[in-house]
Amino acid sequence: MQFNTALSWYYTNEYAYYRLGSSFRYSNKGLNVSARAAGQQFNLRGRFAPDQNSATFTDVRRSFFAWVPNVSLNYDLKNNRYLYSGYNVEVRLPSTRDLQPVVDNSNPRFIREGNPDLLPQLTHRLNLGFQKFNPANFTNLFFNVNYGYNINQVVYNQTVDTLLITRTRPTNISGGKNVGSYLGFGFPLKKTKSNLNVNTSLNLGNNLAFVNDVLNRTRTTNVGLGLRLDLTPSEKFTLYTNANVNVTHARYSINSSQNQRIFKYTYGAEMNAQFPAKIYFNANFNYRIFINRRFDFDHRVPILNLAVYKHFGKANRTEIRLTAYDVFNQNQGITQQATQNFVSEERVRTLARYFLLSLTYNMRGVKAQMRRGGGF
Repeated sequence: MQFNTALSWYYTNEYAYYRLGSSFRYSNKGLNVSARAAGQQFNLRGRFAPDQNSATFTDVRRSFFAWVPNVSLNYDLKNNRYLYSGYNVEVRLPSTRDLQPVVDNSNPRFIREGNPDLLPQLTHRLNLGFQKFNPANFTNLFFNVNYGYNINQVVYNQTVDTLLITRTRPTNISGGKNVGSYLGFGFPLKKTKSNLNVNTSLNLGNNLAFVNDVLNRTRTTNVGLGLRLDLTPSEKFTLYTNANVNVTHARYSINSSQNQRIFKYTYGAEMNAQFPAKIYFNANFNYRIFINRRFDFDHRVPILNLAVYKHFGKANRTEIRLTAYDVFNQNQGITQQATQNFVSEERVRTLARYFLLSLTYNMRGVKAQMRRGGGF
């Protein structure tokens, strides 16, 4: 392998944060109000060059200041019912990669360039929620809705030439917004033996970016549905199962032919069993499916981890464990997302199948009772 100076850069960065603020809290008859206000100063100092031993470096020195308010309200409605709401401002600094005025042509069909004049992104966020728990029948209910509005959002404007070569550069734009909601409900099928939890979520996004100097609106709809069933028939056997479906629909105002749906399915199960002579067994299975028909992408990743372990000695302080990770040798890091004016798919090489023999000594000792996660 030969080092390519034309495609490589060396850089160092230092971030310094200074924050000064004050807070106020009020409580009366179940009502709790908290208000905080602070000023934050961000200082960025960076240097970059084609090589670590370069004679000259280019400096990036930026300072940012932002007011960061935070107001929260919690109200106890009695009988294990709670209402809460809040408002806050989130600050997100530009990434080091985006700030460097460097042309990245490692992909000659998709050329990136940084922008040292980027400003921090501010998100004004409102949220409202309600939760309830009934100790008599062990049912629980949780609901939340939130809204965010972006100022100086970092977006990636694109220019596509006649040869279909895309050049992208990050800039700031205001007006992007999102709305999200979550609903969860859980109840026992049989007290202390089995429990069922169901949840659903809906998130709507509206982001702005320019393509060939034309404003493009990317509207995303993300719908999620989850199910979890816990079975604990005895102290010697437990089984936890879950299933989640997530669908993202991206729609583009400039070229609707690029509209697409991204599907992600996740199924999981975990079993714990206790055998005589203080021997225990744990199995953890996770099955992920990624589908995007726009690019004929259909990938499935089954992951199985197995472990057998034994406790011995005084107060069960010593544990010897043999674990097999990724029995099927299928592990891969895959992410798909649709944001602003592009869709990204990333695959990362990860550590696949391996075995581990470990010996652990716990000075406090452990109780002979299983818990979720294959341990004590």
